[in-house]
Parts: sequence; C-alpha cells; structure tokens
Amino acid sequence: MGIALGGEAHYQVGELVSVSGGLLFSTQGAKQKIANVDIANPLLPINTNHNLTYINIPILANVYVMDNLAVKLGVQPAINLSSNIKTSNLTVDTHAKTFDFFYSCRRVL
Repeated sequence: MGIALGGEAHYQVGELVSVSGGLLFSTQGAKQKIANVDIANPLLPINTNHNLTYINIPILANVYVMDNLAVKLGVQPAINLSSNIKTSNLTVDTHAKTFDFFYSCRRVL
C-alpha cells in the first residue's frame, strides 16, 4: 500500500475541454512470499517487501461528454527517487529505471 501527496492545477479551455497538470510524491510497492531456494532449508519461505518512491507529473486533457462525466487522456512522466527490495536478512538495490513514462485513459463520473 502506498500514498500519494501533491497538487493539481486545472484550466478550462472551452465549454467541453480542459487540461490539467500535477506534481505528486508517491510511494508504491508490493509484498511477496516466495519459496526458498536454499536446499538446506527448503520449507522456509522468503518474505520480500518492494519499496518505490516517485515524483509523478500527470498531464491530462479532459473532455466533458455530459454533465458530471469526463473522459481523460494523458501522460504521466515519473522520476524514481528510490527503490529497494527488503527481505528478512538482506536489502537489495533494484537498479530500477530512474525515469518512467506512462499514458492513461480514464472515464470520470
């Protein structure tokens, strides 16, 4: 589970179209339980915790198709600030990409 904190600005271009942009700090990650590959202790599972920290910059075009219904299309560049994997006895640097580029399309009610 992660958090996202930041702000967003919205500019109405016309009656049906607007653009928005934002700056968000986010933490993302996952927990995983995997089988141990240690032959000496094959029944001992390994718990891992993946932690990622990003600055996300969403840029969206919003099209209002009717009252209270918008379709959004845009991109979200993301800058990776930190990433690591923790296990019960080891911390691993993941060497994750420092820059990601996402695109999104969503319907907002």
